[in-house]
Amino acid sequence: DRAISFFQKEVKRLSPIDNYLNKLASDYLLLFEKKNTTAEVANWIRSDIEQIIDLLNKHDIKIILQNYPNEPEINHIYRDIAHDYKLPLVDQHRAFEQYIRHTIPDQSHFVPDGHPNTRGYKLMAENVRLVLAK
Repeated sequence: DRAISFFQKEVKRLSPIDNYLNKLASDYLLLFEKKNTTAEVANWIRSDIEQIIDLLNKHDIKIILQNYPNEPEINHIYRDIAHDYKLPLVDQHRAFEQYIRHTIPDQSHFVPDGHPNTRGYKLMAENVRLVLAK
């Protein structure tokens, strides 16, 4: 309910010139209002990422995918796309699992809202460096 309220307020705040942002906010709002299934959300995310990949490929821009360290319910999408498009993947989820399993078994790499803290971002940066070095 709080998410729906937030997006409704944001959609009203946007000017008519911001068509893209309006559409994006509306898409998010529909996700919350319809209570979409995980499969529907996964298809939506995959479609968006594939459109981005197609655009970047048209401009010969090198692509490296990166997933999230703490969202296992959607990380398979990034792994599947990396495999399908033969792209390098910084698998933050697996890296965090392995690191935390062998060091600190708590959430000391995250702030309460689930985003990484300084330690978490340092670990993410190191994971990116390792993939770039390959």
